[in-house]
Amino acid sequence: MLSDNIHKILIIDDDKDYRKALHVRLNNLLPDAQIDEYEFLEKGSPSEDFNWENYDLLILDYDLGGDETGLDWFKRYKKSERFPATLVLSGMEEKEISKLLLKSGVHHYLSKRNLNKGMMYEGIQKAFAMRESLISKYQIHVK
Repeated sequence: MLSDNIHKILIIDDDKDYRKALHVRLNNLLPDAQIDEYEFLEKGSPSEDFNWENYDLLILDYDLGGDETGLDWFKRYKKSERFPATLVLSGMEEKEISKLLLKSGVHHYLSKRNLNKGMMYEGIQKAFAMRESLISKYQIHVK
């Protein structure tokens, strides 16, 4: 069951209102999970010693404003297979960025357009499944 795997969630999105709405939706889906919001417009980029591994799920906006994207952050901070399952959300057309994100190792992508509770739940499941698949492949290659 998905709720058994998710204890802590981190949301990073430049739109405070959307972040709050996402928080409410996630709280409805996973009521026992702790949900944190990272205020990057105020705090800036996380330090290199930020402990991403404290989280089970990362919900990351693609367009972080300025010249940075969620993909930039994913590439910069993902240092191990223990990085949280990552679901990138974007208001852009799916065809434009989904292939780029998935080729880069992002676990799953969803468009913000018409996103509903069922799509969010399924997206989280797919992100976890992809992360587990990548970990398994990595472990086979390391042995």
